[in-house]
This record gives sequence, C-alpha cells and structure tokens, in this order.
Amino acid sequence: MSTPTLAAALENARVLFDRQALEAAITRMAGEIRGAYADGEVPLYITVMNGGLPFAAQLAFALGERGLDLEFDYLHATRYR
Repeated sequence: MSTPTLAAALENARVLFDRQALEAAITRMAGEIRGAYADGEVPLYITVMNGGLPFAAQLAFALGERGLDLEFDYLHATRYR
C-alpha cells in the first residue's frame, strides 16, 4: 500500500474556505482575543496536535504581532481509540 500524495488528496477534496477567508478570520480572532486580555494577563494557549498546529501557529503569530504574550501547551487527541 502506498501513501497518498497531497495532490491526490486535493483532487478529491472540496475547499470550504479559501486562504483569504482564513487570513481574515485569523485577523478578526486575534483582535478579539487581544482585546479580551488587555489587562496584561497571559493566557494559556493550548494546541490540539497534530492537525491544529498550522492554524494555531498562524493565530499565535498574529497574537504576538499585537503584543500578546502566551503560555504554550498542547494535547493529543485521536479518533482511533
């Protein structure tokens, strides 16, 4: 059995949100989160590994650009057990 390629997976995929929509959502979320922590409190930022990592990284960078410090942690979730 061979591992499917990204190109093969994308051929059968349906795009729900394009890159522009994702970036707009990240910008909006970062602004809202930053506003919620305007008092200087440092939030705990938990990422669900592994699938959530790309989105979480982009949001974390957007929060950092707005001057928000984060305490990072992660958890593993599986649908196979």
